[in-house]
This record gives sequence, structure tokens and C-alpha cells, in this order.
Amino acid sequence: PPPPLWVTDAEYVAPVQLLSWEGVGGQVARWQPRSLSVWRGRVYLSKEKGQTEALETRSYWRGWRLMELSPGQVGGADNVVALVPEGVRREVVSECPEALVLRLEDSREVAALRRGLNRSAALVESVAGLLKEEDDESADSATTSPSAIEASSGGGGDGKSASETAVGSGSGDGLGITKDLLDELLAHRDLFELTG
Repeated sequence: PPPPLWVTDAEYVAPVQLLSWEGVGGQVARWQPRSLSVWRGRVYLSKEKGQTEALETRSYWRGWRLMELSPGQVGGADNVVALVPEGVRREVVSECPEALVLRLEDSREVAALRRGLNRSAALVESVAGLLKEEDDESADSATTSPSAIEASSGGGGDGKSASETAVGSGSGDGLGITKDLLDELLAHRDLFELTG
């Protein structure tokens, strides 16, 4: 079978070390070498570059943040960042089971990771915005149905406005975006306007 798209079409790839807790009761901290790939708002960690099996994955583009950690928080290690759910306190990040605590080569690699994560999240956000825009257009054109009227007016009984439940708001109801869907949406939209 062909390799997964997160391997062949990765938007960012870098060698990292992942903090893992081992031993009886998870009391021993170890840095494990991993290859990090970013693709479509998700982080994939594999044992080495080009490997097609992900050991860890996280969808980070909504409800997550990248936090730089001081050496005192991670046993004296420099250039450590954590990809954590919003609301996790800095002092417990290294022990949070959902967090990915990553050590990079140097501060340039930390900055490159941040840029790669931001670019990928922006792509997913923009496509999700296109999806919402198309949903709004279809709801406006189908005003004969009472449910369509309720949906287009922001109703629905939950008391939230459209801006509160919009993709990217961190409300937790995200979209599963695939490459096929992205390609289809982006193929039918003018992304660049050339004037001359």
C-alpha cells in the first residue's frame, strides 16, 4: 500500500525528542528520539523519518497551544516545548498525559516548529471557513424549510450565536478534513488574484 499522506505530503518535518514516563508507576522520565511531521492541523510522531506508522498523533489546530518550557521545568533541558490542551497549567505540563513534551536541537528549530504548526493550522482554519461559508450559502438558498430557517438564523435552541460555535472557536465540535476534501475545495476557489 502507498504511504499515508502525512508522510508523503507533510507540511513540516523535524527530528525531536519526546518526553516519556517509564518504569514502575511512570516515575522515570526519558527522552525518546522521534520524527515529527505536521500535516493538516495534526502532529504525527514516528520512530524515524519516513516511517509510515505513527506512534502518537494529536489534532492541535483547535483547543491546543504550544508552550515553551524553562529548563527548570524539565530537568534542565533546553529548547523544550509542549503541545498541550488549553487550560493545562504550566507547572503540570510535563506530567499531563495528553501533552506532547518535545525537545528540539536549538532555538531556531523551536521557531521553525512554531511556524510550521501555525501555517498548517491556518490552512485548516481557512478551509474550515470555506466550509462554513458554503454551509451558510446553502442555508440561505434553502429558506423554505423551517429547519433551514432556524439554522441560518443561528437558532437551534442552544443559545449560542454563529460566532460562538464557528470552527476555530475552541468549542470542541471540529471537522474531519481530508486531503480529498481540501483538494476539491481549493481547486474551485481562486486563492490568488493576479493583476497586471
